[in-house]
Amino acid sequence: MTDGRVLENSDAAETITRYSITYTGVPLFAGLNFPVQDIGEFYMGGGVEYFLAGGTISMGAQQKDISAMALGYGFIAGVQLNVTSKTRLYMEWEYIDARTGAIMQTTAAAWDNLYIDLTGHRIMVGFMYYVI
Repeated sequence: MTDGRVLENSDAAETITRYSITYTGVPLFAGLNFPVQDIGEFYMGGGVEYFLAGGTISMGAQQKDISAMALGYGFIAGVQLNVTSKTRLYMEWEYIDARTGAIMQTTAAAWDNLYIDLTGHRIMVGFMYYVI
């Protein structure tokens, strides 16, 4: 969840004073897997990620609900450590470049339409259990 506040106000533009955005990403990556003896593996690759985003934007006393979709592309690298034959710990780094289309029209001619920028680095840590 991304939550923030705009601190600089401008008389020439409609100002956004607060926003709250939540998103869910569905990744699809392909790459290479390198086993590291019997302790785990290192992997890296590239692919796409589909995002569903929603939230609220406050402009003065008004509050607007927003929702958007985006398709981004990026890179991934990670390591998995074997705990047992069916369980693994993992840590991975992901970089995604994605931004939504226009989600809200702004009134000032100097501003473009408002969009959500989901571009950035993500570090994920987790636990995997393999059924098969």
